[in-house]
Amino acid sequence: MSCLDFPDFLELVSDEHGNQSLIKEAANSILQFASLLRHGLIPNLMGDGQCVPPRYNARDAVWFWLYSICCFEDEVTASEGLAPGLGGGKKSILSRPVFRWFITDTAPGWPDERDSVNMANPPADRVMPLYDVMQEALQRHVTGIEFRERTAGFALDCQMVTEGFNVSSMTIDTRIFFDIAQPKDS
Repeated sequence: MSCLDFPDFLELVSDEHGNQSLIKEAANSILQFASLLRHGLIPNLMGDGQCVPPRYNARDAVWFWLYSICCFEDEVTASEGLAPGLGGGKKSILSRPVFRWFITDTAPGWPDERDSVNMANPPADRVMPLYDVMQEALQRHVTGIEFRERTAGFALDCQMVTEGFNVSSMTIDTRIFFDIAQPKDS
C-alpha cells in the first residue's frame, strides 16, 4: 500500500459499516506507517521489507497520512454513536503504541535493524503513542525539513538528477502571524 492510497482505503472502510476486519486493517496500516516516520515525513514508498529502505521524497505523504487518521477517528467515533470530530471513542487509535524504527534521523532503522530489535520486548525509548508521532510530524514541518536521501545516487533511482535527492520544506515564520495581529500606524 502506498500512502496515497489512504483516502480511498478509508472510504472503503466508511462504506462497510460494522466490518471490524477493515477497521482493524486500516488502524494497522496507519500505525505501520507511523513506525517509519523520519525527518517528520511518512515514506511515500515503504520498500520491500527485505533490503530496499523506505523513501522519503514526497512531503505530501505525511499530509495524506494525517488526513487518514482524522477520517479514521471520525468513522470509529460515528460507529460508536459519538459526534464526529470529538475523538476519544473506544476504537480510537490516538493512544495506541507505535514502535519507532527511526527514533532519530540518523538511526539505522528499517530494514537494517529488523533482525537486531526484539519486537516482543522493544526498548521503551522507541515506543510512543500515535498522538506523539503525529505531533512530531507537525513540529518538524513548523521548524523546517532539510536532508539528502540515504544512499542517494544511481543505484537508488537511475532516473533522478542528483539535486532531486535533496528534500526540503520551508519553515513557518511565526512573525508573519504576529505582524498581522499588530495594528498598523496610519
